[in-house]
Amino acid sequence: MSLRARLTLWFTAVLAIAMILFGALVYALLNGELHADVDASVENKAHDAALSVRYENQQFFVPTRVRVPESQFRAPTLYTEIRDIHGDVVWRSDTLQGSDLPASAATLASAKAGTPVIETVFQAGQAVRLYTAPILVNGRVVGYVQVGRNLADIDAALKQLRLWLVVSIVIALAAAGGGGWLLAHAALRPIDQIIQAARAIGQAQRLDRRLPTPPVADEIGHLAATFNEMLDRLEAAFVAQQRFVADASHELRTPLTTIQGNVEFLLRNPDMPAAERIEALNDVADEASRMARLVNGLLALARADAGRHLERRPVELRSIIENCFHHAQALARPRTITVELALNRLEPGARVMADPDRLGELFTILLDNAVKYNRPNGLVRLTARTEGRIHRISVSDTGRGIAPEDLPHVFERFYRSPHARSEDGTGLGLAIARWIASEHNARITVESVPDVGSTFTVTLPALEPAPLLPVS
Repeated sequence: MSLRARLTLWFTAVLAIAMILFGALVYALLNGELHADVDASVENKAHDAALSVRYENQQFFVPTRVRVPESQFRAPTLYTEIRDIHGDVVWRSDTLQGSDLPASAATLASAKAGTPVIETVFQAGQAVRLYTAPILVNGRVVGYVQVGRNLADIDAALKQLRLWLVVSIVIALAAAGGGGWLLAHAALRPIDQIIQAARAIGQAQRLDRRLPTPPVADEIGHLAATFNEMLDRLEAAFVAQQRFVADASHELRTPLTTIQGNVEFLLRNPDMPAAERIEALNDVADEASRMARLVNGLLALARADAGRHLERRPVELRSIIENCFHHAQALARPRTITVELALNRLEPGARVMADPDRLGELFTILLDNAVKYNRPNGLVRLTARTEGRIHRISVSDTGRGIAPEDLPHVFERFYRSPHARSEDGTGLGLAIARWIASEHNARITVESVPDVGSTFTVTLPALEPAPLLPVS
């Protein structure tokens, strides 16, 4: 069943329940009001009849003959009857046409005890509301008065009301169903347009196209805007994936070509001198190492793209920085580059929530770049300081710097400025560093001046220092 049909059915069902409840309430209130009026009417008439009775030939408080003014009881739907103490009829109104009103022994006994009785009985096949009350003379019951009201007109009015309620509800529900269908169709028309546009985008595989946005900022407009935002992200991811694949293919092609050329050269010249063979094998080993670094970088970024998160725990920051510093010293020694460490402004016992291996990899990437792109006899300075609830770790160098036009792109995958292509690298290091920083809720920034040097700064949220245990 379509959404349009379900909305129409729900709307019609809710309206039907509301109208039925309203109709039942109106019917119950009117029915109660009409019957209450009838009860009050017969009770008043019975009281008037009791006061109008004139007794004749009364012996020992038992009337043998009564006289009642006929003019008060001529209503065609009103029946009046007077009974003596034995329950025998001594007078009846002309509207009874000679028949008697029902009078059970229980009703007369209750009336004799001083409790009037009102009930619904049937007279000549018609419902009659009957009121029976005692007639008192000097405080003594000498007879009974019975006043009945024919309910035929009330039953006819209620029947007519039921008919009109049913007809009105049916007409209203039919109109509501038709109107609800039209309203649902009009309300869902933008969704049909969105569906058609989305199907066209999928069939054409054109992620650059967007859904039409309704002019009204309602829920459907928010849906279209959200879908367009998703298309923006999908397009950006698709473009990044295409660039990623192209760059990876390009970066892998060079080492593969070098390895293949050297292997073919070795196969064609099995009797070459040992020195040339060793040189060719060294080239193969270097390119294989480069491919391994590239594949490891691609694997790390693929895990990041898949939404994999690092497992972090409280770790001491100083030990991680010192290990990375020793690695940088070993790397800088052949290049005659000095690496300095400054931790005097780092809070003692400073801790962070981190994956220690990955955080160390982040600092190592920055130090490797600082050494690689530095000048001979240059300086690399690793500093760490605590500022309130954050720790700042900076890696500065005295190298060639980064051109202003390259600064916005240094953290992009495979991006390498023209000045840096002469150095060995994959173009993935800073992209991995940015991912590691984001996993640690950290921020990595860069400042650089051409021919002066660059400074990369990592800002990490701090943890409370570990409490000192009491000495026993």
